[in-house]
Amino acid sequence: MSASADVQTGMTYAIFHGCDKQDEKILLEWLKLTTFSAGHPLLLPSLFAELQLKRYLTLTRENWTRLVKLCADTGQYRKPSQQAQASPPREDAFNYDNTTREILQMYQDTEFLVKDLTKIQNELKQMMGLLDLIRTAAPDTRKDFIARENARIGERLEEIVAEYDALLAECKLITDGASLLTNAVWNLIAQRDNNVNQSIAADSREIAAAARRDSSAMKAIAFLTMFFLPGTFVASFFAMPLLDWDAKNGDDVISHRFWIYWAVVTPLTVLVLMLWGIWYLFTDFLPSQKDLEKTKGE
Repeated sequence: MSASADVQTGMTYAIFHGCDKQDEKILLEWLKLTTFSAGHPLLLPSLFAELQLKRYLTLTRENWTRLVKLCADTGQYRKPSQQAQASPPREDAFNYDNTTREILQMYQDTEFLVKDLTKIQNELKQMMGLLDLIRTAAPDTRKDFIARENARIGERLEEIVAEYDALLAECKLITDGASLLTNAVWNLIAQRDNNVNQSIAADSREIAAAARRDSSAMKAIAFLTMFFLPGTFVASFFAMPLLDWDAKNGDDVISHRFWIYWAVVTPLTVLVLMLWGIWYLFTDFLPSQKDLEKTKGE
């Protein structure tokens, strides 16, 4: 609001900024109710202070509502008729990240509100200091009117300042509650993470038990394979057509083409071992070396 007043004539000119139609309607209604004080220079500033008080009261109540809702969502709020222990929230009752952001946003909004309330309160105190100056500058014909209205307006300004003190105290409670609620949410997040870690540990134990069972089964399979492998190899080897067990006296049991067996088996074995070595090099050895170098670098 920008205003100028002439104490000699009792005329006051003011421009209100940022007021909507509803604010304009309220100010006009108040002016109709205070026509007996129309000649006082601080009438319009006082009415504007009343309007601002109404706005800040609404903002403070909204922040209170937000705080209570967040407390209820996180399980930190209980009615007097409920049990002494607040019930913990369900895992899916609220989003931890969104709740934390809402709490921080409410805290910041309340801090900005505190700055505005403090600024307005200081301006009201300056207005109260102008009452004596107005009384001194008033002409003799208007001194009684100014003295009477100074007392009336000064008393109301003191009440408004006191109400701003109450709003500042409420904002202090809101910020303290937001700080406590933030700590509670962080504790809930820690509990959730601890539960997740316990669940992961339980799953890991089950996986380890299953791995042990699989390992025992693989050992049994390996044992059976080693048990039957020599006999299987010998039986397969002796059953080859390259060995003639029905040879007559003086004939060779081993065929003269027996070298073909070794000519095929030897390079095939070497090829299989080479392929296995290449596969091991690119899938196990090199990645493990990279991980080791990365660990050393960190």
